[in-house]
Amino acid sequence: MKRSLLKQMCNEWRGNLWVIAGLTVVSSAVWILCAQLYGILRPTFYPMGFEDEGLYIMSVHDVPEGESNKSGQDSKALADRNGDLRALLKEFRENPNVEVAGLSMNGTPYQRSWYASLWLAEEPDTTGYSGYTKFMTPEMVRVLGLRSSTGKSTEELEAVLRKGEVLITTRPGVDEEVAESGGYLPAAMIGKKVTGEAGGTSEYVVGDVVDVMRESMFYRPMGTIIKPLAEENPYVVGEIAVRVKPGMGEAFMDDFESKGEMQERGCIYLSAPDKVTYRRMSAEQSEIVSTRLYVSLICFIFIIIFLGLLGSFWFRVQQRTGEIAIRKVCGASRRAIFHRIIGEGMILLLVATALAAAAAWTIIFKSDPGEDHMPALIIELLTFVIVSVCVVVSLWWPARRAMRIEPAIAIKDE
Repeated sequence: MKRSLLKQMCNEWRGNLWVIAGLTVVSSAVWILCAQLYGILRPTFYPMGFEDEGLYIMSVHDVPEGESNKSGQDSKALADRNGDLRALLKEFRENPNVEVAGLSMNGTPYQRSWYASLWLAEEPDTTGYSGYTKFMTPEMVRVLGLRSSTGKSTEELEAVLRKGEVLITTRPGVDEEVAESGGYLPAAMIGKKVTGEAGGTSEYVVGDVVDVMRESMFYRPMGTIIKPLAEENPYVVGEIAVRVKPGMGEAFMDDFESKGEMQERGCIYLSAPDKVTYRRMSAEQSEIVSTRLYVSLICFIFIIIFLGLLGSFWFRVQQRTGEIAIRKVCGASRRAIFHRIIGEGMILLLVATALAAAAAWTIIFKSDPGEDHMPALIIELLTFVIVSVCVVVSLWWPARRAMRIEPAIAIKDE
C-alpha cells in the first residue's frame, strides 16, 4: 500500500510540486507568525521577582514654603524634615493593619530609574554589572518580598543593606548572553568591591543576588542595582511603601483617610495610597491592548491559511472522486482510502516542512551562530503541529464527503 502510494505520488510529481510549494510558503508564514508571537509572549514567562498583592505606595511631598500644615504651624526647616519623615514612618509601622513599612527612592515596582553600571574597583576599566538603580531601606526587602537567589534568608538580605552593601538581581535571558561574551554573572560579583563610575572613589561591596525585579511582564528582564538608603538621609526619599496584613487593605485605607497624622507631618505630606496592583494594570494597559490586537491578527491569519488549505485540498480530493470510487469497487475499505488520502497529505507536508526548515535554519545560523537555538526548534515543532492539524482537517472533510458518493454516480461521466 505504501509502495503504491509513493509510486503514485512520483507519477503525479508535477501536481505535487505545486502542492509542496504552497505548503512550503504556508509553513514559512506560520513559522514567522509563531516566532513573532513567541517574541511577544516570552517575557511573560519570567517571574516578576516581587509580590505586589497587599503592597501600597505613598509619594512623599514637601509642603510649599510659607504655607501652614493642618496643625496651624509654619513649614519647618529642611533640617527638621528627617524627624517629620521618621514620625510618619513610625505611624505606619505601628498601625495594626500594616505588616512592614519602608522608605525608597525609585525603588517600588513599575517605576523606572536611571540605568547605571558597577565598575570593578580592582579592574577600573571593567564593567562588572549594569542595571537600573534603586535606593531602599532594609525593610523594603520584606515590603517587596524579595528573594535571594543564593539561598539567604530575608533577615540576611536586610543585614546586607544595613552594612551598606548593595544587592543586584539576576537577569534571565541577559545573563546567558553575558556569559557567552565572557562577562561576569551576578553570582560571580558577590563579595567584589565596585564603584559607581570608572575610577570612582566611592566603593561598595556586592552583598548578594536576588531574583529579578521586573518593570513589566511584557519587557525583557533587565538588571537592578539595589543600594542602601538610610533613614537619616531623607532628602532623596521618594515614597513610603507598606505591606498590609492579609485581608486588611480596606481597613488600612480607612485608617489613612480618617487619620491626619498618617497623611501629613510638619513640612511633608503624603499622596493617597496607590495600590501596586492598580499601578501594574495602568503600566501594562497599552502593552496588553497591543498584545491582544497582535494575537487576534495572528489568529485571523491562521484562519485565512486554514481556509486556503481547505479550498486547495477540497479541489484536489474532488478531482479524485472517480479514483476513490474505483478503489471502493475493487474492494478497498473506506478506512484504507481515508488513510491513503491523509498519508499523501502528510508526506507532502513533511517534504515542505523540510524545505522551509532548511531555509529558516540557514538564516538563523548565519545571523547568529552562537545563539541558543532551542526556542527556534520549539517554534519549528509548533509550526509543524499547527500546519499538520490544518492539513488533516482540510483533508478530512472533503475526503469524508467523497467517500459517501456511490461509485456508479462518481464514474458515470468517465
